[in-house]
Amino acid sequence: MAERNAGLSSGVGRLWEPAQQRTAREALSVPRIVRAAVELADAEGLDAVSMARVAERLGAGTMSLYRHVAGKDELLLLMHDSVWREPQAAGLPDLSAGWRPALEAWCHEQRVTYAAHPWLERIRFVERAGTPSQVVALERGLAVLAGTALSEPDKVSVLMLLNGYLLWMARYDEELRTATTALHVDLAQVAGQFGALMGSLTAQGRFPHLAQAVAAHAFEPGTITVGDFDWGLARILDGVDRLMRAPTPPD
Repeated sequence: MAERNAGLSSGVGRLWEPAQQRTAREALSVPRIVRAAVELADAEGLDAVSMARVAERLGAGTMSLYRHVAGKDELLLLMHDSVWREPQAAGLPDLSAGWRPALEAWCHEQRVTYAAHPWLERIRFVERAGTPSQVVALERGLAVLAGTALSEPDKVSVLMLLNGYLLWMARYDEELRTATTALHVDLAQVAGQFGALMGSLTAQGRFPHLAQAVAAHAFEPGTITVGDFDWGLARILDGVDRLMRAPTPPD
């Protein structure tokens, strides 16, 4: 097993180890600790997660957690992997309608997970790369693109591009939700205030291109597409479709 996990961080390597059997008498286990940490993060945000808070939630001593989890960094990795395992266990996407609907479904199922656990986007990419759930997600995405004209490097690049978009939208959604809650306003009010600001700035005559956009009502609620997940996803997939149709360069 040591050779199989060569090159992986200790936390990622541990995720690939076979699950250890535990007795019913044992008060603590890795799954219980991770579940409590996920519940805490869902309820209060990632900053609320600490070994002490998780131990308190479980009615245990803080030091007892360290017999199961090396520390907070490993706990965060275990939390990340645990919430992704269920959506990635659904099997391959339905390919009967072609690669594009299947890739849209691949994106939307991940978006649902981000929405359920807004703290996920704060787990750094380099730390979670190579976890079982992420490897399965990559395998499922590559299966969608397997019958296309894309080269293998382009397939991986497309999935990385989509992952970047998913992460950005998860952060955008969470920051917007946090801001509107703190300011006691709704999304339409935020958009309206931003549009009014753009209008006042362009009235000075210093930003002619911005003034043209304002005059075309580009910043009005219902017109601007910033934050429209499906609109952005469609534009990315339009580009992927064009890449598939591009002539293959000669060797």
